[in-house]
Amino acid sequence: MAVSIFYPAVAGATPPVDVRPAMDRTVSNLLAREKAQEGPLSPWSYVALAAAGQNLEGTRVGQSCEQQLNTARATADYCLLVLTLISAGENPSGYRGQNLVRKIQAAQLGNGKFADNIDGSGEGENGEQVLINAHIWAILALYAAGAEIPDRVKAAQWLIGQQHADGGFNWYIAEKTPDVDSTGMALMALGALGERADSPAVQKAVAYLKSVQEYNGGFTSWGYANPESCNMVIEGLTAVGIDPAGADMSKPGGNPVTAMLSFQLPDGSFEHIAGTGSNEMATQQALMALSDIYYGKTLYVRLSERSGAAAGKTSFRLSETAALFCLPFMWPNFPVKTIF
Repeated sequence: MAVSIFYPAVAGATPPVDVRPAMDRTVSNLLAREKAQEGPLSPWSYVALAAAGQNLEGTRVGQSCEQQLNTARATADYCLLVLTLISAGENPSGYRGQNLVRKIQAAQLGNGKFADNIDGSGEGENGEQVLINAHIWAILALYAAGAEIPDRVKAAQWLIGQQHADGGFNWYIAEKTPDVDSTGMALMALGALGERADSPAVQKAVAYLKSVQEYNGGFTSWGYANPESCNMVIEGLTAVGIDPAGADMSKPGGNPVTAMLSFQLPDGSFEHIAGTGSNEMATQQALMALSDIYYGKTLYVRLSERSGAAAGKTSFRLSETAALFCLPFMWPNFPVKTIF
């Protein structure tokens, strides 16, 4: 049975922007969208709704989980299913007779990378490993589930080893052109692995993001300014303890938060590109960022806390200095924003 996830605001914390009204309108929009289409939303929409504190009871999240299980093959598929299950109050270690968390753990290779596919195979033409984002999603899913990473040190070393000279990351190992989305997502994983703002890898990644930031504080990827790129930056910065609306990430025209909010429509949804109309992917992505800002910590931290409470134990912590911490915009294996 799906249960509600209500996260109290951090005591004494004041969001840099009053995002609660925007967040509430976005929640209402996604729920109305599900009702109108009489079918499940995309899985990430349910994760975003739960991150915003929405009760998933009465939604079609259970149907979404069943559909995901029936089609899962890639490691990223299983990671998204784990995140959806936790969002719905389900146990990913015992779903339909399968321990999905153990499957992800078993996909870690000897060099520390989590394999492209859950069976350990790669997505390259000759079976080689090619997906950085499969590795990142596995780290985040295990963190959210409150589960151990079999070899955390190697997992961190492998990810940092994929960083480009300019500090950016790309979702594809062989691609040497960095992109904003992948860099933000890499920061999320680094945060889950215990890296903070003083980490050399984090400092390089942030320097890259600042170097490509727009005048209004937003970001462009694949040729267009969009709210999803703002979301990935907001989530990534939050994961390593950096204020996405702080002075360091502000430009004369605004910051990533204000830039993202400029894409919100009156009905609470968000546009992917200005002037193109409501888009579910843009809406779910923006909602995840809004919830991070409102609660002062990433949705993966909050899901981890949820997992720990459900298990009747303290949620997993990586080390004394551990951070509280889709490929963004896309299904994790494909660089096409319209199919996230």
